[in-house]
Amino acid sequence: MTFSVYQEYFAWRAKMILMGRYDDVAAHTLVPLAIGLPDSNLVLDGKDDVVLYLHQLRLALMVKGICALRPEINAVALPAANRRVFLTWHAYDALGMKMASALSNCCVNHSDSIIRVTQMNHTTLLVPELAQSSYRNRLVRSRG
Repeated sequence: MTFSVYQEYFAWRAKMILMGRYDDVAAHTLVPLAIGLPDSNLVLDGKDDVVLYLHQLRLALMVKGICALRPEINAVALPAANRRVFLTWHAYDALGMKMASALSNCCVNHSDSIIRVTQMNHTTLLVPELAQSSYRNRLVRSRG
């Protein structure tokens, strides 16, 4: 996989999230999915959890007036079985641009060449409230 393929892939993910096409994104995610947040962690155990997380993420972005997301790939590191993709997310609202950084671990199934996210670590967040325990508690309660 080339650098540009990862750029296109994360641009596609951003577009699908903003369009509310959570099932498409969840299909490109392996579970359980560990999400590292500043000062906390979140584990999504199934595809339904991923869909719910993406839905809540999109709602939080909309509340903030974010109408466009653009990923910038800073580096793609090896090993061969997994790729560590270092990203800067650019989010645009009516007032300008905000940025956040993340590291996503990805794998590629050689039979279908589909990239799948296996883990995410956010060093900074576009929506800081997603790291708050009240958000994580809502996610857990919504499952039950």
